[in-house]
Amino acid sequence: MDKTNENSPHEEQATKWLKEAGWVQNPFTLNIIPSIFVGFEPQRRDIENHLQLGHKFAFISGGPGTGKTNFLKNLESSLELKYHVVYFPKPPPKEEVLESLINEFPPSFLERIFRKKYTMSTLHEFIKKRMKKPILLLVDEAHEADTEVLMWLRTWVDQVDGLHAIFAGLDMFEEKLRQELETLATRINTKVVLEALSEEQTRSLIKNRIEHFKGTGINPFTEDCIKEIYGQTGGIPREILKACDALVRKAIERNERVIGTTKQEEEEEPLLKDMLRRLPFKQRELIKLLSEIEEMTPADIAKTVKERGWKYKSEQDATRSVNNILNRLMEDGYVERREWGKGYAYRLSTRTKNAFIQS
Repeated sequence: MDKTNENSPHEEQATKWLKEAGWVQNPFTLNIIPSIFVGFEPQRRDIENHLQLGHKFAFISGGPGTGKTNFLKNLESSLELKYHVVYFPKPPPKEEVLESLINEFPPSFLERIFRKKYTMSTLHEFIKKRMKKPILLLVDEAHEADTEVLMWLRTWVDQVDGLHAIFAGLDMFEEKLRQELETLATRINTKVVLEALSEEQTRSLIKNRIEHFKGTGINPFTEDCIKEIYGQTGGIPREILKACDALVRKAIERNERVIGTTKQEEEEEPLLKDMLRRLPFKQRELIKLLSEIEEMTPADIAKTVKERGWKYKSEQDATRSVNNILNRLMEDGYVERREWGKGYAYRLSTRTKNAFIQS
């Protein structure tokens, strides 16, 4: 008997719960849905005015999870009739940037016949020939960009009327430009900052996600639960989605049809605070450091703790020690990590952040 299409009891339980909630799927995955973007109206207006006035370069700044990617994708969907929008989810490597842009504008019949080749130095000629309307380059995760790639983007935008570039990334992007590419830093004349959503916007985000997947209002969340989610996440969009997803998973596991504050969750917070107080010195100090700086690589953490008096024979020894501590903290759920170039950057989990601040 073929059992490949049979669902496990857990899958059946989740399917049944979602069906009874009226959702066609879980609304709280981290998928980007530009059509239900919430908040940041002043920032959006500033960017649209920037483009309307013909300015070339803008920077969208925000911490991890504040909605930079969603902001860019929303711009892409709303401006694609007026602009040829080219969205880079991350800056292309040096060896791919030329090909990436040429592929946006397939060569003409004659260009294919004569096999005309374009280089980094002549790409602006190609763009001028191919552009039918203004071009808007949206570069996400700009802080990870190679300096030479940024230099060429600056050059092309300067050389082509109607070519604009909007960068989005962490604040370190500005410092990178000041140190390595002042000519681009001075050309960015519009900067907007994405911070946190308000409590009402948090409610709207949850409501819009649910209704997008055929649910009704904020059901099955209670109003008190929405307030709690806002308090726990500080209004950071990604953290809101993660908190909602965790509550949905718990409701499915417990077969609950209403999602609200539970006694168990109320008891967990003081327990976590006590556990933080009992951590070894270096683990607690790394948590304190991440609470101050938000997100760091192991090498940056190693450099900082050495400056604060931690004794190591070398930078390599310090980084190795920090990596070991971070791995332990991640295993215990105190910190999270994400890919950062060829390595990782670490930050506090939401529960740790809240508990540490209050402890």
